[in-house]
Amino acid sequence: MSNAWSLLAHGELRLRAEPALAPLIETWLPFSAFPADGADDGAALLELREGAAGARPDAEPTFRFGTAAGWLRPDGGVQMYADGGTLTGLVEPGRRRARLHAAGASERELHDQATIASALLVDGMGRALLHAAAAVGPGGAWLLVGDSHSGKSTTCVTLVDGGWGYLSDDQVILSDAAGAVGVEGWPRRFNLDAPPPAGRSLWRRALDPREHWPGREHRSAPLAGLLFPRVEAQSPTELTRVRPADALGRLIRAAPWLLLGAAGASRLLALLGAAAAAPSFSLRMGMDTYRNPEALLRCLEPAAR
Repeated sequence: MSNAWSLLAHGELRLRAEPALAPLIETWLPFSAFPADGADDGAALLELREGAAGARPDAEPTFRFGTAAGWLRPDGGVQMYADGGTLTGLVEPGRRRARLHAAGASERELHDQATIASALLVDGMGRALLHAAAAVGPGGAWLLVGDSHSGKSTTCVTLVDGGWGYLSDDQVILSDAAGAVGVEGWPRRFNLDAPPPAGRSLWRRALDPREHWPGREHRSAPLAGLLFPRVEAQSPTELTRVRPADALGRLIRAAPWLLLGAAGASRLLALLGAAAAAPSFSLRMGMDTYRNPEALLRCLEPAAR
């Protein structure tokens, strides 16, 4: 197994992990990552190293994301600390470098800090990492944006079952592609809500999209539109238009790290504004379309025109 990977299609962002920590990064590493050999050639770099975690700062954190807390430094860097005290990090967007030190960290802690570090590094390239799914249908990529358990993954799976392609069910990168908005996927195993076993209130099962839909993965696609799913099991599925201003607010919510890289915030807000100008719809999801591709595609016909 390689200890260095390119995370973006053209190698602009790389990840290096010390050999003993390579297994820890596996569940976070996108399927689309590929081995990177040789010099970094000016690429932004995220490093994962062994070593004792540093001390937690005394001040209140600037932000929280999952298990991670972060402090914005006067020099523009971001210091991070995991709730469990087993993982610390420093992201320096100006130097295009981030380093995480792990000492018995969990996969969840690594996931949260690697996501923040990557988000800040790609922000420095004028791109935006979003917590969103994306399926590829009429016109290109349709982003599925919403909070956890809003139905993003289930909607994505249903669309792919209906013949669409996919980019990711969890994280995507937006970029300015010759005046249009491009979408690059960071695909991993899809995590689907499932009927809970006895005695458990929440259960998720993992699905490997490469095995389930061979040949349906897309590395990137132009943005076609936005869908904002929410589950209302007892109501019929309904598609309604969303105004660009409302769509922009929801996209910002999907990128909670956006304003940490203050130097490039205006450029990134402009990118999200361009994405919000695409056709945007709220998708109320009822049981009438749950894992029913034909019914869901009929509902989406007005969006795909």
